[in-house]
Amino acid sequence: MKTQKLVYLPLLSFLLIFLTGCASFGNAQSTPGPTRDVTLVENGKTIHMSAGQSFLLKLGQDYDWSITLSDQNVISRVKNIAVIVGAQGVYDALATGSAILSAVGDPPCRTATPACASPSIIFSVTVIVN
Repeated sequence: MKTQKLVYLPLLSFLLIFLTGCASFGNAQSTPGPTRDVTLVENGKTIHMSAGQSFLLKLGQDYDWSITLSDQNVISRVKNIAVIVGAQGVYDALATGSAILSAVGDPPCRTATPACASPSIIFSVTVIVN
């Protein structure tokens, strides 16, 4: 009987270590994501944020988007992160002030041969950082 207990002791020790590691992994804090989504619904509107917050620009995948920022000291795109399909990036509110995020959406058929005559769309949102 004593031999059986010695056989199970290493196995129980391994399980205890494994389960403790899994519990720690499950409780790990992840990097906070964007505080809000900015979509085509906000076109022409003003959004208010606090420095340190971020937003996901999610204009969809029906157009090829070109994004410009009026002041990258106020808001700036976070580089080298993957975003979901239909999103154009995560933007951080860096400092107090205001900036305009503008986007031009060209229909994908514009790059076809022959190119289509479908119109582009224009998106703009003013971001005020407090």
